[in-house]
Amino acid sequence: MDLLTPSEVAEFLGVSPVTIRAWARKGFISAELTQGGHRRFAREDVIDFAHRFGIKPRVNQQANRVLIIDSDPAHATFLAEQISAIHYQPKVEVASELFGAGVRVGELDPDLVIIELLNPMFDGVKVCSQIKQRNPMTRVIGLIRQAQVADEREFQQAGGETCLMRPVDLGRLYHLLGSNQATEDHPESPQQRVM
Repeated sequence: MDLLTPSEVAEFLGVSPVTIRAWARKGFISAELTQGGHRRFAREDVIDFAHRFGIKPRVNQQANRVLIIDSDPAHATFLAEQISAIHYQPKVEVASELFGAGVRVGELDPDLVIIELLNPMFDGVKVCSQIKQRNPMTRVIGLIRQAQVADEREFQQAGGETCLMRPVDLGRLYHLLGSNQATEDHPESPQQRVM
């Protein structure tokens, strides 16, 4: 079982450790006491608490393992190259079909999945939901070809973080990845876009 300290929970939920201790005393969030009398929180309980009370957890934006699921191999490869070039050099893998994506999710255990929502071979919203059920901490970003408000809403209800519209704004992508690469590499063009 993955146990977190009050400070780790506070950082995750975006509140102070004092607030976490108060919530634990009031029974809002369950905690275990160590032999030394210190509170420890099960990660699953913290995630459940966040969902019950509508708190959007703050996650480390820096994605070290990225999986791109896209039916367009050229686009997926280009995105992979752009992400791989980030200064902290995350591991990036690409899948174009559902079986390969499932295998890579199991092997890579990605911090971030970038998935095409309207893939002709699978439903990106359902895949997002399955990824979040497997690991609620995995961030999922959708790729859309045009403004699809209903699909974006459904995607976010399934646990997706946000959607990027094609052509992808590299500055926004780098920001979502926790990198200041856009301003470092392209100071004159933070809105550079790729197809």
